Amino acid sequence: MVKHDAVPRQVVDNSKKTSLNKDLKISILRSPVSSDRIISSINDGKSIFTDSRKNLSRVVFQEILEKNIPAQMAFCFKNADIYAIEFVDILSHVLDCNNYHPVLKDQILTAAQEAYANAFLWSNLDLDSIKGIRPVDFFKKIEERLHKPTYANRYMGVCLAKYPSVLEISIYVEGSPIVWPEVPSKDKYRGVNLILSLTDKVVIDQDGKTIRLYFMG
Repeated sequence: MVKHDAVPRQVVDNSKKTSLNKDLKISILRSPVSSDRIISSINDGKSIFTDSRKNLSRVVFQEILEKNIPAQMAFCFKNADIYAIEFVDILSHVLDCNNYHPVLKDQILTAAQEAYANAFLWSNLDLDSIKGIRPVDFFKKIEERLHKPTYANRYMGVCLAKYPSVLEISIYVEGSPIVWPEVPSKDKYRGVNLILSLTDKVVIDQDGKTIRLYFMG
């Protein structure tokens, strides 16, 4: 994805007023959002990120509360901001902060980035998959979609949760359901096969709105 320059915004810690777990520190990051600002907030001890207090009612955050998920980091932003941030930079920083082994870290980054990009492009933007190298027109279509409120205002969320022996990365979409082939061929579904080869388990929720990647160790 193309990284967009974003203007740094003030971080507001409203953790005392939220209904989420009191141990989770919250930053309300006004649009446009930048990766650097999120990373800086992580260094300040924040772990929950969104653009409005009312959005703490979205599924990604409510799951953390209702299921007592041990979230190390979670965010939920509109497509326009999802496109602007570098997910790999943020995830890499979180993994480094938690001392993940370099080999496991690389597997997590590769699989999670692929799932994140697929969820954004094919589900939240409803674009058609293109085999091979993507032409310039493909990126123009992304920009066109992001100028339409229907697509620009959809939210996408991510939660990284660490259990005693399992890391779970969940990606939540508001667009088309995430659908995978039952038996993906190696030549046609490169991204799906890459994710499957690097994870210990992949689960797509029944409604198709959440994909969950699991890594053991």
